[in-house]
Parts: sequence; C-alpha cells; structure tokens
Amino acid sequence: GPPDRHVAGGAFSADAGLIAAGAGDAIVVWSIETARPVARMRLPEPQLYVRLAFAADGKTLVSDCREDPLIRVWDVKTGKQVR
Repeated sequence: GPPDRHVAGGAFSADAGLIAAGAGDAIVVWSIETARPVARMRLPEPQLYVRLAFAADGKTLVSDCREDPLIRVWDVKTGKQVR
C-alpha cells in the first residue's frame, strides 16, 4: 500500500449525520453521532485524490477518483457498489 494514509477527500451528508473520507484504497463512512464507522468501500487501487458526494437522501455515495477511470455509486448501508 501507499507509504502514508493521508485523507484524499471527504464529504458530509445533507443532514450532517454522516461523514465519508477516502484514504489509500478505501472509503469509510462514519456516523457523526456515534463516531463509529457504518460502511467501508474498497477501491481497486490506492488513490491520491478522491472526490466524494452523498445523494440528498444520504443513502448513496458517489466517488470520483484520480487513478480510477470509473465514477462509482455506493450503497451507504451495505458498502457495496451499485453502479
């Protein structure tokens, strides 16, 4: 993996209940209320830059990464890629 685990990008949900951050080859979503992770998404390779955005309902997350040619859509509840 990469020598450092700097945060490569982040986003808040519209209701400010969740925060997502990308680091290395993972995106992690935390509950702001409990400070616990609620989902972990695995990217195909480590990323230097990750743009993240929640859907308005907070149920899906979109990732656009520098080293990944795909824009990915994730289910926040399961952590699975849906598109």
